[in-house]
This record gives sequence, structure tokens and C-alpha cells, in this order.
Amino acid sequence: MKKRKINGMHRRGSNGKKKFIESSEDVQLRQHAEAINREKIAPESTKIAALSLEQSQELIHELRVHQIELEMQKEALLASREQAEISQSRYFNLYNLSPVAYSTLSDSGLIIQSNLTTSVLLGISTNALYQQPLAQYFIKEDQDKFYLFCKAIQRHKNDTISPCECELQIRRADGTQLWVNLTGIYTQSEDNKPELQIVLNNVTDTHNNIDEIRRLAFFDPLTGLPNRRLLFDRLAHAVTTSARTNLYGAVMLLDLDNFKILNDSMGHGIGDLLLQKVSLRLKMCMREDDTLARLGGDEFVILLENLSSDEKKAAAQAEVVTQKILVSLVEDYNLQGFVHNSTASIGIVMFKGDDLSFGDLLKNADVAMYQAKAASRNTFRFFDPVMQAIAERRTQLENALRQGLVQEEFVLNYQIQTNSNGKTTGVESLVRWINPEYATVSTGEFIALAEETDIIFLLGQWVLETACAQLAAWSQHPTMSSWSMSVNVSALQFKKSSFVGNVETALEKSDANPNLLILELTESMLVDDVPSTIEKMKRIKSLGVRFSLDDFGTGFSSLAYLKRLPLDQLKIDQSFVHDLIVGSDDAAICETIITLGISLGICVIAEGVETADQYECLMEMGCKSFQGYYFGRPTVASTFAD
Repeated sequence: MKKRKINGMHRRGSNGKKKFIESSEDVQLRQHAEAINREKIAPESTKIAALSLEQSQELIHELRVHQIELEMQKEALLASREQAEISQSRYFNLYNLSPVAYSTLSDSGLIIQSNLTTSVLLGISTNALYQQPLAQYFIKEDQDKFYLFCKAIQRHKNDTISPCECELQIRRADGTQLWVNLTGIYTQSEDNKPELQIVLNNVTDTHNNIDEIRRLAFFDPLTGLPNRRLLFDRLAHAVTTSARTNLYGAVMLLDLDNFKILNDSMGHGIGDLLLQKVSLRLKMCMREDDTLARLGGDEFVILLENLSSDEKKAAAQAEVVTQKILVSLVEDYNLQGFVHNSTASIGIVMFKGDDLSFGDLLKNADVAMYQAKAASRNTFRFFDPVMQAIAERRTQLENALRQGLVQEEFVLNYQIQTNSNGKTTGVESLVRWINPEYATVSTGEFIALAEETDIIFLLGQWVLETACAQLAAWSQHPTMSSWSMSVNVSALQFKKSSFVGNVETALEKSDANPNLLILELTESMLVDDVPSTIEKMKRIKSLGVRFSLDDFGTGFSSLAYLKRLPLDQLKIDQSFVHDLIVGSDDAAICETIITLGISLGICVIAEGVETADQYECLMEMGCKSFQGYYFGRPTVASTFAD
């Protein structure tokens, strides 16, 4: 039976005892009860009147006792209610002030009830959380995981021993992200509706501690670089990967020269600062996928992966990185107002497959590093003698190229271009290196090396300015004033942000006619970032300069791109012209390119024409411009004046 709620208050009477003062609601209820009682007692009043005095006194006694019992029951009921209110208050305090967040969800995931800790955790008031989907407060990547968590709770609704559990990230109202551990069970409300009881416990500190433990275990605390343990893991993985891909890798051991002197004279604080600055410079010299680790002291290890499958090319790639490092590290360091110059010695060992353990790789790199220190410091050595010889020659060649620019050892030769009438219409400028010591070095070899270093920018600008100066000089000659001047441009040179300005500078310095200047680009230069390439070409064309697509047919140009590019000329690659007479495929390619050029309104020139048969065949196909030994070999400018 449902008990009636008693309203009212206690007050001390004159005798000091607690007296209950009924509320107006209870007074009205009592009056109604007395009226009912009178109706029921009326038929019995005759019987009561017939009672003797003794019987009446006995009845009165019973009534008084019953009244006392009722008052005692009432007092007990009031005490129980007070205790219930106190317990309820304690429960709500415990619920709201619990260190973990509690939320009751409907079966559709809406928040029915939540404690104050939930509000603090999410940074949202309790009222604002009501009837909101709890899922929306998780980071986007974890929302689907939360739905799966809720479904798991519903699937295991009969399992009251092992609640479902997971860890996800929430995003607070202020945008900060926290890790929470979720525990959930299935329950039912008083009206038998399904509910999910969710407990959210903030475990962000635990996650941060785990990250910190991992950082301390695998990373150097001074530089933040991988330490020896993590390096060995990555070395083992690199060796295994190399065996699978058949690609070379390289281990480079770097040791700072004379570091101990700095440490002893300036203190460990300055030494540590240098190590931090060195690590930052090393990072700037590496690819994103390479590994840079601090082995200990002033020793660093660079792990290069996925180099060429050819040993010589892979060694050349490793050397490029090494040269960048040496150049970067030699620049002055500002160490708390103290200017310090530091160099490094580097040992390199190449590997492919798992023939050597990573321990052996480090040992061999260490041997090579000490060879570098013994040589002159601020240099590098390959562990393999053959690779070392190649690297030394490469370094010597690079130094000779730089010196050649200073000593003006480079000259331009010019090869004529003719029309179908045999009249010279222009020339292509071709750079040559006049150095007796490196007479056997081909143009292709030293250009390739220049493109792997910053030499190409200096050499390319010299070629451009020299060609423009010659173009201006010929403008005064009666027969050569109308000749065009074709200049080859490297991909790196073209991509440099200053290239447009460099072209303007060359034209202004020489006062050459821009309408006679043709810049030759290769197909490989045009496939990357086509929109910006077109934009740069248009800026240069606005100066009056024209463009030629060199070695056409050897790359991967899309015809769609070809239509968009502001080209004036296509050059048929000499490899197709060479076998034009004997190879039907090459003949078909040549004819297709000529037809394509005509349809696009672009001039087509065939290079590498060496025989009369080739010339006549190309003429029959409709080609109207030619270049090759059949018409003349490259020669110096003075030859034309004679």
C-alpha cells in the first residue's frame, strides 16, 4: 500500500517537547476525514449512548491508547522521512561530486541524466546536456567507435559481471581533447524502458604518462631525436625492407670535429646547445622518411632508405645528402653570444639486403668515419673502396666545375638550324667545358652533376646571359640579325621562383631582342604542377620570348596538356630521327609528331639529322625545320663571323 506523504514542520512546545505543526494541506485532510467519520459513526451513536459508565470509560481508554499509537507511528514516519531526505541528499552529493562522470542514456543515445562531473568534463552545463546525444562530444574519428560501444552494451545486456569498456577521445567545449575510459552496462528504468549507464573516467594523464615513458625509452632527451634503441629497431626494419625491395640504403655515422675542446673550454651547457642546433640543421638536410638519431655524445646516425637499385647511383644519392650536411654544419653557430664554427666527419656504408647485421653496418660506418677524420676532417668517406673512389672523383669534379665558373673555362658552341630551303634560321647554344684535366668528361656527365648541386643555377644563368649577349652582337650583322637563339633550361632552373626575373635580367643586360630568344624545356619539366608551369610560361612569353619542347616523344606529355601549354615549337628527338630510314616505328612517330604540330599550329623541328636520306624523308613528311651534323657541327661564334 502506498504511504501518504506527511507535510508540516516540527517546533518545540512550552514543555520542551517537539510538537508537530501540521500544514494547511494536512488540516484540510483531517477535516475531510472527520466528516466521513461522523457519517459512519452516526448509526452507532445509539449503541454508544446505551453503554454503561464502566463500558464508556473502557472505550475512552482504548481510544486514547490508539491515539498514542498513531502519534508514535507518525513520529517514526517523520523520522524515517528525514532520514530518507538526508540519504537522498548524500546520494546526490556523491553522484554529483564523484571523481568520475556518470551519464544515463536512452536506448537512442540521448542523455537522460548526468552528474556534475560530466558537466565539468565536457565544459557544458547539466541542463544543456539534457536530451543531447553523447556521441557528439567525442572527436569525429571516435564517434563511430562510440556507437559500436553502445551496441556492444546492448548485445551483452544480460552480462552484469563484465561491463563493456573502451578508451576514446572527447572534445570539450573549449576545443581541448581529453582521453576518457568508458564503462557501460545495460539497465531498465522504473517504467521498464531500456537505459545505458555510462561511466566516463578522465585518463588523459595516464596517456600522457605512457607517451612520456615511450619518449624517454626511445628518444634522446636533449635533442628529441631517436636514441640508440629506436635506431636499432629502424635499422633492423630497413635491412629487412631492403631485402624485399632490392633497393639500396645507407648508414651515415657523423661525428663533430673537436667537440671535446668546446665542451671542456666552454662547459657542457654550451656543448649541449651546439648539439641541439646541429640536430636542427641535420633535419633540414634530410627527406621526411629518413631517420636521424643521436647515438650518444657528439655522434649522430643518418639512415637513408629506398635509394636506387644501382649501387653507383645509390652512392651518389647518399653523397648528395652528405654534401648538404657538410655545407650546412660549417656555417657559424651563435651559442649564447659566442660565435662558434664546427665541422663534421662522416662515414658512409651502403647496404642492400640483410647480408650484414645492423651492428656490422654501424661498425663499418664507424671505420669509414675515422678514415674521414684521418684525411682532413670536414669530409666523408665510404667504407667500400670502390665507392670511395667514385665519391672522390665526384667531389673533385664538383670542385673543378665551381672553379671552372670562376676561371671562365666554359664556352658556348652554336649549332645552326635551317629551313626546307637550306637557309639558316637560328642556332642552339650548347655549353662546353674547356679543361684539359677533365677533357674526357662529357657534357651530359657534368650537366648531370651540376643539376644535383646548386652549380646548375650559376651555370644556367651564365649560359642564358652569354647566349643573350651573342644574340645582341649578331643583331648588327646583316645575315645573322634575324637568327633565333635557342637556350636549354634545366628543370631546377625553371622551377626556381627567381627564374622569370633572371630572364628579364639577361635580356636587359644584353639589350637582346626577346622575340628571337627561344627557351627549350623538356617534357619531364612540364608534367609536375601544370597550372603553375603554364602561368610562369605566360609571364615569360609576355616579354616576347618563345618556348620549344625539346626531345618531344620521349616523355609522357598528355595531349590535353600540350594544347594548354603556350608552345611555339616541338623538337623531334634525335633517337627517332636516327633510325628513321630503317625503322618503320620511328618513321611513324616522326610523321605523327609533324602532323600534330601542323594541326596545333606549332613549328616542328627535327634534330639529329645526319644524312641526306633522313633530310629528304623528313621533307616528304612535311617537316620544315632541321638541325644536325648534316647541316653543321656545333662551333664557336667566331666561326659564323668568318
